[in-house]
Amino acid sequence: MNQLDIPTQDFILQHRSDWLQTTSELGNLHGIVQSDDGYILIQNACENSAQSCILRCDIDGKVISTFKSDALAFPHGLELYKHPVHGSCLLHTDNKKGVSLFKEDGTKLWHIEKADFYKLHWTINWSPSNCAIASDGRIYLADGYGSFFICVFDADGNDLGTFGGARNDESGIVHPHGCAIVNYNGQEVLAVTECQLSSQDPELLKKYDAHSCIKLLSLDGQFIERIVIDTISPRHIRTFGNDHYIIPDFQGRILITDHSFNVVKTIGKEDSRFEKSRCDVTLDIPRPHDCCIIEDDLILVTDFTGLVHSIQLSI
Repeated sequence: MNQLDIPTQDFILQHRSDWLQTTSELGNLHGIVQSDDGYILIQNACENSAQSCILRCDIDGKVISTFKSDALAFPHGLELYKHPVHGSCLLHTDNKKGVSLFKEDGTKLWHIEKADFYKLHWTINWSPSNCAIASDGRIYLADGYGSFFICVFDADGNDLGTFGGARNDESGIVHPHGCAIVNYNGQEVLAVTECQLSSQDPELLKKYDAHSCIKLLSLDGQFIERIVIDTISPRHIRTFGNDHYIIPDFQGRILITDHSFNVVKTIGKEDSRFEKSRCDVTLDIPRPHDCCIIEDDLILVTDFTGLVHSIQLSI
């Protein structure tokens, strides 16, 4: 039996919204990863940037330590990065401060406050949201809250160029909040979560056939395919098992898809704005933003509201 063919009523063994144990002041919880030494690292972004920090937790949710840096004002996306010289590192995307690479001990290796393209075109907005990492070490930075371009860097932070941006044709990108490198039809490609605002004029969205979707691009930025799925505000893409993906939707849902981005399970609350209003599994997860797969049967989900959900699956 495929691990996702389990009957819906038996799919989730346990859900806890109180996994995170801390007395620290919490803001919005964004990126989450598990380090090579088994600790869980969580970005805590506060309105007062001086209070923003990285939480280092044990597997039971107890905060062991916190970390701050002048390169982290409103941290928004977090990835593990295998540097060819420095080994396992942490790649932070920051809405206000760009992108930076740290050793796991907190040593800053480099910090890019703004990509070259944005320095040259200094009037356009810049507010990056997430990164993806190719197998050759290239870093793809999505400017999800700025002007919607994708900026590319090498392992040492050298600028390799920019592509994308908003257009009314299929090759344009709108609100690329999340991104990931995935294998699609035997090819390594960049998958971008493209979000349309649910508050936009529905007739205008219909006129341009505009939907929140997954957009696939080659690693040099060429359009490959647009995949429309039942989502409103997809935040990121995480690999789940050998051939599935998990996509947190900010409107209270978690989508599990197959390797072709067909939705096979939904977790969350009933919402008539979705094409399928009822989820396969009903859970209260108000604002899921990112997730970390600890094992094939345990998922930690950061919630924008300051929670971390622990979801134990029956697989």
